[in-house]
Amino acid sequence: MTSVAPALSNCLRAQPLGTPLLGTPNTTSSADHQPFHWMSYDEVADASAALSAGLKQMNIPRRASVVIASKNCPEWLITDFACAFGDFMSVGVHTSWPVAKLSAVLLDTNALAIVVSSAALPHIQQALTAHQTKVKLVAVID
Repeated sequence: MTSVAPALSNCLRAQPLGTPLLGTPNTTSSADHQPFHWMSYDEVADASAALSAGLKQMNIPRRASVVIASKNCPEWLITDFACAFGDFMSVGVHTSWPVAKLSAVLLDTNALAIVVSSAALPHIQQALTAHQTKVKLVAVID
């Protein structure tokens, strides 16, 4: 039986280099005037592996809970994949949840790390100051 991490890695690596996977609206005026910026399968795999390695380097142990607080975006998916690659427990939270609910999730899951969008950071900061948590790392994505 194959676990999720090797199966996911094999799937991402099986695509030809440069094959598009994730597209986001292009917010800058690029020379080629493309409406979307695309991340390829290999770029997503590399970014996920790098984030997983970074979490380990920051002493987040295997099977630790990593909270993801962001709207759906490529970085959210990369973080979720990084959790699978590093054997971390991915815990998605909705950015509109009240501070008390966010604090409860942080406490109930014994989260050691939070990956958060800059837009959701103030809300997460309120949740962190509301209660004593075990969080050792807060990483901002955007």
